[in-house]
Amino acid sequence: MTGAAAPGAHAAAGAHTAPGAHAAAGATRRLLVLSDSDSYTKWGATLAASLPEGWHSELALLDTDVMPSPRQLSVAVAGTRWADVPPRRVALDGLVAFVGEVHPDAVLLAFRGPLVRVTAGLLQALPDRPVLIAGFPGLTIPAVPKAIIYREQVDLVVLHSRREVREFTRLAADLPAAPRFGLATLPFLPGRGADASGRVRPDGDVVFAVQAKVPATREERVHLVGVLAAAARRQPRRRFVVKVRAQAGEAQTHAESYDLGELVRDPDVARELGCTLPPNLLVEDGPMSAHLARAAALVTVSSTAVLEAIAAGVPALLLDDYGIGPRQLNVVFEGSGLFGDGEALAAGAWRQPDPGWLDDNYFHGAAADDWVDRLESLLAARAAAPLPVLTRHHNRTGGALRRAFERRKMLGSHDRTLAGRASMLVAVPVRGVVRAVRRLRTRLTGAAAVDPSQPVHEARTAERAMR
Repeated sequence: MTGAAAPGAHAAAGAHTAPGAHAAAGATRRLLVLSDSDSYTKWGATLAASLPEGWHSELALLDTDVMPSPRQLSVAVAGTRWADVPPRRVALDGLVAFVGEVHPDAVLLAFRGPLVRVTAGLLQALPDRPVLIAGFPGLTIPAVPKAIIYREQVDLVVLHSRREVREFTRLAADLPAAPRFGLATLPFLPGRGADASGRVRPDGDVVFAVQAKVPATREERVHLVGVLAAAARRQPRRRFVVKVRAQAGEAQTHAESYDLGELVRDPDVARELGCTLPPNLLVEDGPMSAHLARAAALVTVSSTAVLEAIAAGVPALLLDDYGIGPRQLNVVFEGSGLFGDGEALAAGAWRQPDPGWLDDNYFHGAAADDWVDRLESLLAARAAAPLPVLTRHHNRTGGALRRAFERRKMLGSHDRTLAGRASMLVAVPVRGVVRAVRRLRTRLTGAAAVDPSQPVHEARTAERAMR
């Protein structure tokens, strides 16, 4: 095994060649997809399915508290070969041995960022380790340094728009090391951007795609129920479907503090709104593709489902009643032409996307995709010599206690180690103190700008406590 790469050494872009040009004639490449939550499982499975001929993929779920339920898993892998062959499950303690047994050429860590950090560090120790890949299952604009830092020990990060590649590359220039970035069309977009206008049903459903994190407050979410109810009353012959990602008791990639589906069903919410909710306002789950197949329009505050609707030729509307900005997770849609308010929803004033926005944001065309080329370049380097151990540059203080805390935080109840429990007793109070100090410092200085490295570096008091 070679030594650690020099800072920034693995950030250089690989040479651009035809997909598969580095593979030996007749050779089969092996990709292992490891995932945890429903959205990352969907992304990982569909990205693997988009690989060219000559690849064989396996899918396994890592045991965490956000693992998809059987129903969620069925939705996530619909249309892939894992719809008939359930993926295996693996515990973190057995991960290195499992990857060694499968012996893949590449491993796709389809995980949330902090879990990528935990697993990528472990897999560095494998003899002749595989190429490590990570990425995101949806919108990542605005890009933030932390998203790269969590993935600093992987070789390739898959992004899904020219704009994402541009913004992440700019941020990576200020970091001591960063992975390569590869461009891929979001793999679950139906028709991958082809004209699908013939599938639109003018008299079909209005599908509202729930986003777990926005709007954020209960007050805003109750208001949203009122907006949807008012629109449903204005169009009584049309179904207004609140499409949820999870049923009661099921986990999601991001926790939903105030379940929108439950709010729609809650009679107390109707009393708060001072009206009876119309019978054509419904709550349903299931694959988004099935809902879009019978949809007249897709409505949301911010969701990757907008991209699925565009690809399927379904008009869309992004509600701007709750603002436009990083907090609303909708900055990426500025310039798209898709924003409108609750009155536009009630009037059925759907939007079509601006063509210029499409080219820079997720609809660049498959010919521009280069992630497979970059992967093949890394595999060619691996064939010539073992890949280097990629060094962790950030958040290293605290040693074993920090690593135990990171593991515990991501695995939840599936981490049964004493070190994990002990780390929570130390780290949680310390993190609270650090955050309180930061808030106080901001108030005292009146600082409007935040150092981009601040979210990923602990204060010195925390460093001493974690040693």
